[in-house]
Amino acid sequence: MANSISLSYDGQLLAEAIPVVEELTPPPFVPFTEAARAEEGFVGLTGEHPVPGCFVCGLRAPGDGLRIFPGRVEGTDLVAAGWRVPVTVTGDDGAVPEALVWAALDCPSGWAHTPAGPGLLGRLTARVFRRVYPNGTYSVVGRPTGRDGRKLFGASAIYEMDGTLVAVAKATWILPR
Repeated sequence: MANSISLSYDGQLLAEAIPVVEELTPPPFVPFTEAARAEEGFVGLTGEHPVPGCFVCGLRAPGDGLRIFPGRVEGTDLVAAGWRVPVTVTGDDGAVPEALVWAALDCPSGWAHTPAGPGLLGRLTARVFRRVYPNGTYSVVGRPTGRDGRKLFGASAIYEMDGTLVAVAKATWILPR
């Protein structure tokens, strides 16, 4: 396919990226202070983290990884985290590379399915509207959008402090057998 990118290892296709035109619906905005408060409920902090070394939501030392810990927003089906963007993820142009913005959208859509999820990411479709900068504070929000057997569907978004949408994604997660 034209403009596709694939990643293989030892002759095995591991991942493929293709451009798509698709409408993405973000979960609703959660103000930063409420999102940061929700982190206290992040299931991964209680020792039940399936991948504690995850670059996005893993229990890494400060400055190592994105440290996005989405917890349940009280009274909703949302999870959220207040993302304090580390300077260690800055690109040469002074902003966070778009690939890392995509990464930030990954885990919240999976953790939105707690206690069932997050499972293993099967597909992520995203769109980035604005740049993300180090030392910035953003709300990262996730919401479950459905389930079909072992497949979990979710949406995620990154918002600026004033509620401006930065990026949005939808994901398909697969639960183990």
